[in-house]
Formats: sequence, structure tokens, C-alpha cells
Amino acid sequence: MKKFLFILLFPFLISVSNEKPKLVVVISIDQLRYDYLERFAPYFSKRGFNLFLKDGANFSSANFLHSATETGPGHAVILSGSYGVVNGIIANQWYDNKNNKEVYCVDDENSTILFSTKKIGNSPKNFIGSTVGDQLRESNNYQSKVISISNKDRAAILMGGKTPSEVYFGSSNNSTSFFSTSSYYATELPTWVNDFNKNENIISYKGKIWDRILPISEYKIQSSDDFEAENPTYGMDKSFPHTINGGENSTLQQFSTAFLYSPFANEHLFKFVKSAIENNKLGKNIYTDLLAVSLSANDYVGHGFGPNSHEVMDITIRTDKMLEEFFIYLDKYIGLKNCLIVLTADHGVSPMPEYILAQNKNADAGRVEFETISNAIENKLNNVFGSAGNKKWIKKITGANIYLNDSLVSEKNLMMNYVESVTAETLLTIRGIAAVQTATDLKNNSGGNFLFEKAKLNFMASRSGNLYLQLKPFYSLSWNKNLTSHGAGYGASHGEPWNCDSHVPLLFYGAGLQKGKFSESVSIADIAPTLSFILKIEPPVGNQGKILKDLFKK
Repeated sequence: MKKFLFILLFPFLISVSNEKPKLVVVISIDQLRYDYLERFAPYFSKRGFNLFLKDGANFSSANFLHSATETGPGHAVILSGSYGVVNGIIANQWYDNKNNKEVYCVDDENSTILFSTKKIGNSPKNFIGSTVGDQLRESNNYQSKVISISNKDRAAILMGGKTPSEVYFGSSNNSTSFFSTSSYYATELPTWVNDFNKNENIISYKGKIWDRILPISEYKIQSSDDFEAENPTYGMDKSFPHTINGGENSTLQQFSTAFLYSPFANEHLFKFVKSAIENNKLGKNIYTDLLAVSLSANDYVGHGFGPNSHEVMDITIRTDKMLEEFFIYLDKYIGLKNCLIVLTADHGVSPMPEYILAQNKNADAGRVEFETISNAIENKLNNVFGSAGNKKWIKKITGANIYLNDSLVSEKNLMMNYVESVTAETLLTIRGIAAVQTATDLKNNSGGNFLFEKAKLNFMASRSGNLYLQLKPFYSLSWNKNLTSHGAGYGASHGEPWNCDSHVPLLFYGAGLQKGKFSESVSIADIAPTLSFILKIEPPVGNQGKILKDLFKK
């Protein structure tokens, strides 16, 4: 009989097995809303999502508590237990006022991507703190193996932390497409990675047809297959079937991007993950190993077609089947009894405003264009404080962060907090904007309502803007709607504080853990301290989460 270590967490008595799992697997499915688990449940396989839903723990009220429901900030939370206010990943991108340049969350000018033509490399340089993987490796003199993999660099890097064994993400140039890494982690790729890239090159998918996995009648719970606001790109049409080729006479870069907008990208990623497991003998070492995997294709498809599309339903069902195959593989390779598996997401997604308006033309929904925002600010501040001449009051807008021209404010002998206040009042007159938080208020903690608390968790004075926008539900930030590039105009979006963007799955499976559906409100930041507790290691240094006590016998 297993012995149990009893740890008193007043007023609860919980127990955890003395035997640590041999392999911890953390899976993030990019843009997987929680309600997909309910909506598409009749079509799931026996041991995909149902491995957790029937034989594991389902925390059905798990949310990100921050407002920046984006890929970078979301993945940074999962294994650090901290939000941007602590870990520094306040958004996918922000503006560096000191050096007058835009910063991508994993940019690192001192590194390069191996075998890539990209000028600036990527690393966890901008991430502050540590992850479960960092703490696990530090606990045994770096003998545990920690590997993080995704098609997106920011997902793999931010789940991997500062000191992982290996990190891999999708990379491409004009002649090849492959998994690569940053010089931050290695000076060359292992032989097995080079072999995989040679033998499993994604060019083999060019021209492949993506069609529905189910009869068309089953998709009636979604919208029409060619809804007007869908924004397919790179040679795709709005309707099934889709030919994955990047369009007529496409370049390799165009094809490799189109490839990401298909379930074949997830299929290819799982092949690479299995190769990583076998070549590193994960789970067969003396110490516990950790594997982090993020599936990016779901997010690309969700942006292009929206949560109510046939495509999102189809890729979710296909992802379920891939999960089942992966879990069967793990069971044969090492035995699921030796694994602890966590499944979550980095954010959800909002319905396309046009979809809401199609149901009720009088609904409060729409798109807020950046041009409307910038014009309102420039006109108002010129009227109140005098013309800026050939200068602009706005230095930069990156997503929800607005950076004002501090030099102009000083030149006019103005107080920045007053300029912020006037700007905020102006923005609140724009249809679709729910709240505008000023940097002054966030620094001074001069708030307290729901939206303020959400914004505060992704505020860092040295990186955040002077103003932070929060839209009303069913509104999306947009460039001119006539544009057709990814993320511009039509298509679906996320990044807001509301439930559709913040409510995601939080599922556990592992020997000795309590099974069932738990309705208590919890945070995705709770994953890190819970895993640390199970592994008997120090939690990440910036941890803001709590141990999920429902997982353990009382």
C-alpha cells in the first residue's frame, strides 16, 4: 500500500502520494474556450478529453484573472503561477519608451534562431521569475529534463522558462520549414531534430484537403459554413473543403502559414513531440521529467473562422482524437499510471460581432477601429491643450496599451496624470469602450472595481502604456474593416477581460488525484503551485496562485 505524506494546510488536511510521477505533461490548446468541452462533448472519443472528464479532475470554473487574454501573457501564467504585474509579460507586444521601439514579448537581440533568416532572435529574456520546470531542475542539480514545444515561439519559450533542457518552435525561411530553437538554448540542433526536419518536412502536406470529419448535418449547432465575417487567409475559402497550399503560386512562407491554419499542424506537432519523448527518454530517467506542449493551430483557425464556425468545431473534434492517440502512445511508452497530465488553454475567444448582430441587429456589439481611437485622442488633446503642430499626442498604440508622447506633454508644461485623465474621458465616449485605466491610477491602486483589478494584474509601469483600453462584451479592436490580413477587420478576436476570453479548461489526470467536476472558482495561476506541491519542490519565485486542494484526499 502506498504511503502518504500528510501536510496540514489549515483548516484542510490533504494528502499526496510519496511517489512522484515519472513524467509531467502540460498541454495548452491555444484559444480553447471551456464551453467547447460541453458543446462538442457528444463527438469526443473515449480517452481524449474524456480521459479527464470521466477519469480525471475538471475545474469547470477556471479563469485567467488578468485582462490581457493573449497568447504570450496566457502561456506565461500557466507554469509560473504569476501574471504580467509580476512576470513582466503584460501583452504579446508593448512599447519601449526608453529606446523608442516596439517589443515582442520574447524578443532578444542577443540571440538568433538557428538556421533562420530572422534578424532578431527569441528567448525568455523579457520574462521575470521562474517556472515549475526551472524549480524542478534546480531541485536536483538540473538532472530532470524539461522540454517545451509549440508552433509558436512565445508559447514554447514562456512555458519552458529560463533554464529548460530544450525548447523548440516552428521556424521557416525561403527554402525550408522546420522546428528550430534559439541560440539562447543551444548552438546547434540535436541530430534527432535535424533528422525529423528532413524526414517529416511539412511540404508533404502541401495540397492536402481538410474536409469535415463528421456528416455536415452534425454541424448545425454552429453557424453557416460561409458566414460573412469569416476571414480565411492564404488561399483558403470560407467553406469546406479547404486545400492547404497557401494559394496559387504560393511561396514556401505563404504555404507554411496556411499550414498553421489547419489541423495538420497539430498532427505534425504531435509527431515531433513523440520524437522528443523517445530521443530524450522522457519519463525513463531517475528524476521526474516535464514536457510542455502548446497546440497553436486551434488559435489560427479560431481567428480566421470564429468560435461558431464549422472549422472550429471540426478542429476541436480532431484535436480530441489526436489527444486520444497521444495518450494511448504514452500508456504504451511509459504507462499513464506514471504520468501526471494537465490540460488547459492560454485564453478563449469572443464571438464575432457580426454573428451577434445577425441574431439581433439591435444588439450592443461591433468593432472599435484604431483609427477612431487615434483621431479622437488627437482631436481632443489639440482642442484642450493647443495644437501639437507637426507632432502627435500619441507615440504608439499596441493592442490595448496607448502610449502618449511624454516629450510633447513636458514641452507644453503639462502634468501627465491630467493628460491621461482627459484622454480617458474622451475614449469613454466611443461606442464599445467599457473602461479606460490610466497608468497613474494603476500605479496608485486608485480603483477597485472588477475591470480595474483585471487590468492591474497585467500592469507594469516600465512596460505598460499611459492608458489601457477594455472593451464591452462582443466588441473587438480592429483596423479598417476593408483590410483582409490576419487580425484586421473581420474574423474573431480575444484579449478582453470577459468570460468568453478568460474562461478556459483546467483538467488534471494522474494516479492518486481526486476525480470529479469541481465548480469552485479558481485561477490558471493555481496550476504552478499545485504541480510544485505534488513534485515537492519550491513554487516558482513569483507565484500568485494557490494549491488546488480539491485534487487531494481530505
